[in-house]
Amino acid sequence: MDIDFNLGTIITSAITAIIFTGGTNYFLQKTNRKGNEVVAKGNILIEEIHSVNQKRIKTMVYIVAFYNIPETELYELKDDYQKEILAFELKVKQYSILFNKKTNKSLQEFIMYLKEVDDALLKYINNKPLTINVNNEEINRLYENIIKRIQKQI
Repeated sequence: MDIDFNLGTIITSAITAIIFTGGTNYFLQKTNRKGNEVVAKGNILIEEIHSVNQKRIKTMVYIVAFYNIPETELYELKDDYQKEILAFELKVKQYSILFNKKTNKSLQEFIMYLKEVDDALLKYINNKPLTINVNNEEINRLYENIIKRIQKQI
């Protein structure tokens, strides 16, 4: 029994094994990192949605329930609300590549509702005729739908 070792074959086999093993590990690590990133950013966006929705509700309460609010307080409320909407829009644009078209469309629709409240607040400040046609059931349905879709995708 004679065993012949071909050094070229052994080296080629070793290099091939190292390349495929390392490549597979790299691919799996990259996939896991991307998955973790989607989960983290999805959770951040859900927190932002909760925050901006609470701000919307607070702003609507000021418009509907209170009279004779000092003008400075109304302007502060308007500025805070607009900053909140702008920050939310930027987050949505930043994370839009992580989610599908339906989720992004729902997020844009939610932003549209947020801006309607901002317009109503501006009219209230300027003492213009105010017609508020806010369908809270629709907004709440959209709000819950967006959160469910994001949770499903993460």
